[in-house]
Amino acid sequence: MLWRNLLYFLDIVVYCVQQISAAVIVGWVLYITGKTLLKKFMDTNPK
Repeated sequence: MLWRNLLYFLDIVVYCVQQISAAVIVGWVLYITGKTLLKKFMDTNPK
């Protein structure tokens, strides 16, 4: 019974890690893209 609980717990941990890493990757990509787009936007509209 303890073994099954441990496997279940590990499954939850792996799932959480996957969700967090996916969120981090998406956030990082959006951040880089946003920065690049902002830079291009600033370059094309000099004040």
